[in-house]
Formats: sequence, C-alpha cells, structure tokens
Amino acid sequence: AGTPEAVAQLERLETRVRYAAARRRIRRALSGAAERAGLTRLDLEEAATPDLGFDADGRWRRQWGEVACEVRVVPSIEAVWSKGGKRCRSVPAVVRRKYAAELRTVRALVREARRILPVQRARLEGLLLIEREWPFEAFAEHYLDHPLMRHLARRLVWIVDGRAVCWNGEELVDSAERPVGREGWVSLWHPLDATDAEVQAWRLWLHLHGVRQPFKQAHRELFRPGDPSQPVWHGFVGRPLHQHQLAALCRQRGWGYRLMGRWDARSVPRRDLPGGFAAEFHVLAPEPEAPVSDRDVFLFVTADIVRFLREGEPIGLDEVPPRLFSEALRDVALFVSVASQPHRVGR
Repeated sequence: AGTPEAVAQLERLETRVRYAAARRRIRRALSGAAERAGLTRLDLEEAATPDLGFDADGRWRRQWGEVACEVRVVPSIEAVWSKGGKRCRSVPAVVRRKYAAELRTVRALVREARRILPVQRARLEGLLLIEREWPFEAFAEHYLDHPLMRHLARRLVWIVDGRAVCWNGEELVDSAERPVGREGWVSLWHPLDATDAEVQAWRLWLHLHGVRQPFKQAHRELFRPGDPSQPVWHGFVGRPLHQHQLAALCRQRGWGYRLMGRWDARSVPRRDLPGGFAAEFHVLAPEPEAPVSDRDVFLFVTADIVRFLREGEPIGLDEVPPRLFSEALRDVALFVSVASQPHRVGR
C-alpha cells in the first residue's frame, strides 16, 4: 500500500532475498508504490525511513520509577540501563519483576533497530553509485537531523555547494574546521571525485575526531580502467575461486549468480547498475571431471573478464561512468580476494 511500514519491510526483504527473480518483484513493488505516491523510488524510501521513536536528539530514553533505559546506536545498538542515576551492568531485577511489558518493548526496539540500520546503511552506500542532490532542507530532514539516520549521516563526508564537509559534533565543517551554512545543495562525497591530497586530509580528520564511518568512504578502494580503450577488464583473469564462497558474496553485494555444476556450466555474475548499465563478471567452469560437492556442484571456477553493458548491449570501458566502473570493480576485487583464499569447503 506504500505505507512507511510496508516500504521498510520491502527494503529489508530486498537486501535479504536470495533469488534474482524475487528481488526483481520487490523492486517492481517499490517502484509501483513510488509511482502511486507521485514520487521517485529514492524519494519514497527517504520519506518512509522510520524513526523508531528516537527523539530529535537521536535518543530513545524512558524512565520507570528510579529505573531508566536509553537505547544507543553508536558505536553499537544496545540498551543501557541505570538505577538511581548509576549505570547497571545488566537489566535491573526490578525491571524483570515490575516492568516486564516495558522490557519487552525495549528488546523489540533493539531488534528492530538492528534489522533496520544495516538496510539504511546499504541504501546510503548505494548513493555512491549516483550523483544525487538534495536542497539542504530536504537533506537535513531525511539524513542530517533525522532521529535515526543522523547516526549514519553524521559520520559521512558530504558536499555542500561544492565544499566537502562532515559533522564535528556541533556543525558541518570542512577538513580545515571551517563551518558551512545550512543552505545550498548537498550530495554524498565520493573519493573518486577528490584529489589524493583531499582524500588524505579527510582520512586524517576522521582519525583525529575519532569518527568510525558506517561504511568505507574516505578509505574506499578506487578503480580506474588502465586502458579505457579496451572493451573489457582483464585484471583478474585466471584466478581460481571457491564457487560457493563466490555465490555467497554475490548475494551479499546484489549480484545475480547461479551455482554451476555438471548439469549446467553457464552462469555469469551480473549486477544491474543505475542508468540502464550493468556489469558482468565472467567465470569459467572447470572440466566435467573436476571436483564437485555431494550435489554435483563444482567446487572451483576460474575468474575471467569483466565487461559492461548499457541497455543490454556491450560497451567499451571508456563509455562506463567512472563511479559505476569503480564500484563494480570494487565488488569484483572483493570476490576474487575472498573467494581465492585457501579455506575448508564443506558442502
């Protein structure tokens, strides 16, 4: 129906569903809800982000008699109990005796926050793929000052009217601690668009301020085509990969892939990208007599080329937007790095 609760549930399902066909149905449902509301899907997701009852300061706090509870998000989501103004190591016994219903409410809130925050973190990271802008008022409402999203947004670097800024605990400042006003247009900063000196400055700033980012941003791995005139990327060709590990990583990062076995040796990890683009990481199946699991699934495959498509047609590397290229290759580098490591395979 497009309610905030329904949208939140669909977003959560999209990150957890294993099968590509099911994910496509979820995406269609989200797009349909956005169309009925007269919004883009991104607008709908932002408007539907729940606050879970956190207040304007990003806190959830309740008191029952002399017992108080505060649910904290950073550095981890937890319920902190106190009695008579002193912090307790665990839930006070009086809560279990007299406030059992309230205790269930707190535990349900912690569970829900632990489910929702990773979904919202993934949605925020996905904004690195696109060049989305907000008027400052909308950015503040949905991110900077949102009761829940502030815990993520205030640990990221943003662009405000051309200046890279981050929250220093009181206001938005640049890496030289110069404040920026709450006006203008805002976008999420990507290190690919910055100089090496600017990236190093932000890494130092984050370290000095003790900021642990919700995902790699200032320390993000970047990829550029060595020879943009090439039609495909050859950087990982020939690397042997544990296939089950590769499949699990593909699911985590939103790539479609079916395990190959003696019954079918044709499958290509693929990720749809914004703007009608897609990335394919070709992997080669071994010979039919190669080692298999007890279900006839090949234990190993071999990395091959990475290619890009637009509207289903192959394109050269020079035609791929730099952010899409870098983010797709970052995923593939993760696949190769992890799935090529020696480990025990038990299937």
